[in-house]
Amino acid sequence: MNVSIATQLETDLAWLRWLLAPEIKEYKITCYFGGTQSAAISLGRSIVGVRLEPVIVVVNSGTTDPEKVAEDEGDMRWLLGRAAPPSLWRLCVAVPAVEAWILSDAKLMKQLFGGPLPNGEKSRLVQDPKAAMEQLFKQAGAKYTPAAIQRVTKKQDASLLREREPVRSIRQYVEELAAISTLPLR
Repeated sequence: MNVSIATQLETDLAWLRWLLAPEIKEYKITCYFGGTQSAAISLGRSIVGVRLEPVIVVVNSGTTDPEKVAEDEGDMRWLLGRAAPPSLWRLCVAVPAVEAWILSDAKLMKQLFGGPLPNGEKSRLVQDPKAAMEQLFKQAGAKYTPAAIQRVTKKQDASLLREREPVRSIRQYVEELAAISTLPLR
């Protein structure tokens, strides 16, 4: 059995590849990106509904409004549920974006960029973590791309973030699937 991860953006996928590196390597997880929230959901539905493979769909909420996040999440769960039973998919909504997971860890920020966010950027973190991350990469002399993320994260330890939600839940789902299936190991 194969497992896939579907995300919106290529940069989201680069962060997830780093955060889930041991699982991706051990269980040969296939990663895809769709461009928009609806494209990522559509991709997830295709993987689970047509291929009948388990899928983890990671999307950005784009907002911090709890009511809007809950409404959108309910809609996405309904769409995925129409394609396959919940045991074959997991939905992870990053509020407001995957970058918020990275930016929330001061120790990691110091490892990756030599320090925490500058004071002016802290207010942008809550509303637009992608813009804050783009600014950090720009200050480091790089464009915010998957290749730049790979360079920055090379040899960096993600173990603290791997033990926090929602990354822990994603890892647990993969491990549950491995325990009940014949996922190929190495």
